[in-house]
Amino acid sequence: KGIAANQPLGLLRRAEKGYIAALPPLRIMMAEREPRFIISVSRTFARMFKSKGGRAEVHVLDGHTHLSPIFSLCSGEKEEWGLEVAQWVLNYQEFNLVYPEQ
Repeated sequence: KGIAANQPLGLLRRAEKGYIAALPPLRIMMAEREPRFIISVSRTFARMFKSKGGRAEVHVLDGHTHLSPIFSLCSGEKEEWGLEVAQWVLNYQEFNLVYPEQ
């Protein structure tokens, strides 16, 4: 029970809505051919994050397996996801974090 409480879903369950709502948006990315448990937990995390006022986008990398996105960078094949992520980061580079008063 102690380990689960300190994993991402456990921490998110305990987080206050105000703190989650103040965080920058998340971009949750998974490969088209991920193991089922990774797909399930990623979607659950995104749903819970949104239910607490957070902003999250789930993106599926077509044609990829769990490890292939990393190996595709600078290979000339299936690497467009890297450019999309870079542009997404640039769009949020000036995001100001404002946390609610405690």
